[in-house]
This record gives sequence, C-alpha cells and structure tokens, in this order.
Amino acid sequence: MRRTKYAILEPDDIAKVKLKTTKVIDIVGFIDKAEISPMLYDSPYFAGPDGEVGVKTYALLSEVLKESGKIGLGKVVLRDREDFVALAPEEGGLVLYKLRFPKSSGTSMKSLRLASRPNSIPNELKLARTLVDQMVTSISEIDMKDRYNEALRRSLKPRSPARK
Repeated sequence: MRRTKYAILEPDDIAKVKLKTTKVIDIVGFIDKAEISPMLYDSPYFAGPDGEVGVKTYALLSEVLKESGKIGLGKVVLRDREDFVALAPEEGGLVLYKLRFPKSSGTSMKSLRLASRPNSIPNELKLARTLVDQMVTSISEIDMKDRYNEALRRSLKPRSPARK
C-alpha cells in the first residue's frame, strides 16, 4: 500500500520561493525544431523587442531562426516562477512557447497498451491511403471556431424586456 505524505505550507513559505518577474529571456541553446516533442509545448506568447534598443537584435534572431530551422531554448520568470521556454520564428516575429518540463516517469505512448502493428493487407493500406489523400486540406479551410465561447457571448448580450 502506498502512503501519502502531506506538507502544510503557509503563505510566507510560498512567498520565499517566488522569483521576481523579469523581461529577460535567458537563452541556453539552439536546437533543430524537429528535436522537440509537441507534447512539451504549452502556452504560446507573442514576444517582441523591449523598446528601440532591441529591435535590430530581435529582427536578426527572428530571421536566423527562420533560415536555420532552429528554435531557441531558454528560461524566463513569468508570474513569480521560472519557466523553460522555446523561442520560435512566426510570421516575421517570434513566439515564446512555455514548455512543460519532461518527466522521467509517467504517461507516455510506451505506457499505453497499444495493439501491435497489424499486418495490413496491401489493399486495406491502399484504401486507407486513398481516404487520407482525398481528405487533404489546409488549416485555413477547416472550421476551427470556438462555438462554446460564441454561444456564451451571445447569452451574455443584453436582451430587450419581454412585451406583455
């Protein structure tokens, strides 16, 4: 039986570990974009230069990352805690992606009990490929509206009083 341990933290304890938010991204290295698993990406943020002093450096970094296919990895303090981030080129600028920390244990595809790869019959594979080929599209063609958010906004609009 696994025993659970608890620790009681007071607000003062939490205040001691808070870090001061900075506007500085400490880049620790550059990697090929394909080297990072999409499972690590969390929240994206638009990143821009901090005033006129950083404009040229920002533009150079954005362009070299685009040309090289690399992304920057670094650390930044957001909301009182240090986060690991990726800095990637996007539409002439840079996007900062907050990253999840990789866990040495936990859920992974290997931990799922997937059936072994079936011995597909060539005709079935050909049919599946045809289906995928016929459904190829672009993301701009796919309806990606947040219908829940839209419905919620409509429900919040003022209504005229009912007539009697």
